[in-house]
Amino acid sequence: MFSKYFLKRLVALIPIFFGITILSFSIIHLTPGKPADLATELNVKVSLEARQRLNELYGLDDPIPLQYARWVKRLAVGDFGTSFHDGRAVSSKILERVPVTLGINAISLLIVLILCIPLGVVSAARRGSLFDRNTTTATFIAFSIPSFWLALILLSALGVHLRWVPVSGLHSLFSDRLVLWKQWLDVAHHLCLPILVLVVGQLAIFIRYVRGSMLDALGQDYIQTARAKGLPEDQILYRHALKNALLPLVTILGLSVPALLGGSVILESIFGIPGMGRLFFESVLSRDYPVIMGMVVISAVLTLLGNLLADVTYAIVDPRIRYEKS
Repeated sequence: MFSKYFLKRLVALIPIFFGITILSFSIIHLTPGKPADLATELNVKVSLEARQRLNELYGLDDPIPLQYARWVKRLAVGDFGTSFHDGRAVSSKILERVPVTLGINAISLLIVLILCIPLGVVSAARRGSLFDRNTTTATFIAFSIPSFWLALILLSALGVHLRWVPVSGLHSLFSDRLVLWKQWLDVAHHLCLPILVLVVGQLAIFIRYVRGSMLDALGQDYIQTARAKGLPEDQILYRHALKNALLPLVTILGLSVPALLGGSVILESIFGIPGMGRLFFESVLSRDYPVIMGMVVISAVLTLLGNLLADVTYAIVDPRIRYEKS
């Protein structure tokens, strides 16, 4: 029964994936400006014939359906193509940015999970208390603050004025001359602010979900029955209520999978971090179609797999879902 449910969900993702790629491929080719124009517009000596030859070299003079068919053919063998900007393989450009983005987002997500569960549970268990009101107020304030504004404020205060942390990049000058453990400390020092900004934004969302789910779980009949039997409150909260309250959190974690590699375009640009988000931003500005589509494919696959992971995990935790779907 479960394997049938999994295969059914997996097969349903195939047309969605191709729909995403078709839409994205069409949109980036319909936007104003071409790669050949951006590469030659600052040089007045470049003729129209030279631009046309560049379009022929890139294959941009062919109809969009034909270009898409060639792109899918290369994608089928794991070839993302070659960058228009520097001639490098798209896969190598993406792979060199993966560790940075993955590390930042994975660490921030781990910190959020460590903090949100106990804070959300205690806030729900002490509903209406001073702790609950303070936590609710703090989460609403954190949720309403734009991440780019918070990044700029912290950058100005902690980086420029107090000089506690570096303002950009991943490495200090001449950091390659340090021993290995000092190089790691230097990288961690540079990542303090980006991780702090990500944690503040995500923590506000996760705490609200955990608190709301816990309030729903604590209002169920089986919780009242457990209390009537005289079970300890800690056992009721963490053994009975929390198990069911974490079901919505599973969905959020599944949807957070794309962000682990997708990166944050704004934050990586502000802090000068050479990650996936900054690569995507630079590729859009330079109309580097192969790199853009490579990033779109990775984001689409991660998004679909995240949804599939959330559905499958939900079905494992709650058997009613897979039986109803089946």
